[in-house]
Amino acid sequence: MSRANSEAVRTALASAGVAVTGGEVSFLAQNVLQIGDVDEARRVMRCIDQLEEHDDVQNVYANYEFSDSVLAALTSDT
Repeated sequence: MSRANSEAVRTALASAGVAVTGGEVSFLAQNVLQIGDVDEARRVMRCIDQLEEHDDVQNVYANYEFSDSVLAALTSDT
C-alpha cells in the first residue's frame, strides 16, 4: 500500500466515524527464512541483539521464522 493509499483509507475511516489513532506504511518481506537448527537460531539471535544494542541502529528488521522445536529450545535457554 502506498502512502497515498494509506491516507485515502484514513480519510474513509474518519468519514465513517471510525477513530484512527495511528498508522504507518511498512514493507514486509515476501520470502521468509525458516530456521530449523538451534545453533543457527542462537547465532541469528546474537546478531539481532548486537545490532539492537548498537548506538547508530534505530530499527532492526528480519525475515526469519523458527520452527516450533527451535523456539522451544530457545525458550528453555532463558
